[in-house]
Amino acid sequence: LVGLASIGISRIEAVSFMVDDLPKQSSVNEDLNFFEARFGGVMPLEFVVDTKQPKGLLKLPNLQKIDQFDKFLQAQPELSTPISMVTFLKAAKQAFYNGDPEFYKLPDKDDKNFILSYLANSQSTGANSTSKLLKTFMDSTQQRARISVKIADIGSHKLDTLVSKRIEPAIKRIFGGTDMVVRRTGTTVIFTKGNEYVIGTLGESLMWAFGLVAVVVLLLFHSVRTIFYALVPNILTLTLTAGVMGYFGIALKPATALIYVIALGIDGDNSIHLLAKFRQEMAMPGKSVSEAITNTLSEAGSSMFYTSIVLFIGFSIYGFSEFGGTKALGVLMGASLLITNFSNLIFLPALLVTFERGGSWKTPKAALVHHYDENYHEEDDDMDQNLQRLSVERTPVKTN
Repeated sequence: LVGLASIGISRIEAVSFMVDDLPKQSSVNEDLNFFEARFGGVMPLEFVVDTKQPKGLLKLPNLQKIDQFDKFLQAQPELSTPISMVTFLKAAKQAFYNGDPEFYKLPDKDDKNFILSYLANSQSTGANSTSKLLKTFMDSTQQRARISVKIADIGSHKLDTLVSKRIEPAIKRIFGGTDMVVRRTGTTVIFTKGNEYVIGTLGESLMWAFGLVAVVVLLLFHSVRTIFYALVPNILTLTLTAGVMGYFGIALKPATALIYVIALGIDGDNSIHLLAKFRQEMAMPGKSVSEAITNTLSEAGSSMFYTSIVLFIGFSIYGFSEFGGTKALGVLMGASLLITNFSNLIFLPALLVTFERGGSWKTPKAALVHHYDENYHEEDDDMDQNLQRLSVERTPVKTN
């Protein structure tokens, strides 16, 4: 089973999209596909270029670097046409030459003074709509410029590859050797970083959870060996659940990463419940391991089984949802509950029969119950009492 689960785990992809949980035929997806096909996308990807000096954006070499980066971004098929202050400068020069397309380019040394001074004055006065629009792409000190571009919903994995393999090397190549600094920003970057953080810390979170479970088991049972009995079924449950995730093609993303924490909580509770009942049975005189396990499964095991069935039916309802994250929750939680029954009602008793000899469960400090007389029955407490046999005696109270 672990081998088959390992094959499934190898098929898991850690990728997420902005709207991948919505149905494919939803109006949001249709509109998104329309804009991606005609405008290159709607997801914002921003860059801030810092020249590190006031009025640095008025220097022609800095503008040429920004223009070179704009042309690189425009050549990427996943991106739309970038918009920056260079775009306005090119349009201003084209307008200066009566709209001739031949002059849609950066001002040269001959005409830069007029065009740059015109834009600088228009920004300082704020007299027209051009200056207001220009303010969104250049700060008041004319030191930092903004480059705005739209990107298609290509997924967090392809976006990370695009940024790390193509855009970042281009930034180093174009702006290397200068004091200019380029930073990525925008909600798309925040979305990607958030996904990377949640997925990247999943293993760390599970390690902390296993550690806390181990501490609780140690405090309850005062036995290091019991930690092994409690954690191994939990690890098996999570491993098999991850295998199911890979075989069903469910991607690892924030919506599905939470399932492992829920599965660990349910499985850990069942394991501790079963081990506590097993210790009570082993505290009885003359009980063997096999007898204690039989009694444990007949009493605690049946309640665990019925509880899991109820939870399975409840979570399975989510499997019929049209929302991707909710549907994945229903499928994976239903699978993990079935696996939990296997790991706690079959695998854990097999571990106890194989490795347990019963000695560590009979220590008085570890026992949760007292040794009862074999002739004692709890139902005797409910028998009617003969009130005529009761007598009341007065005890004199001494006073000083």
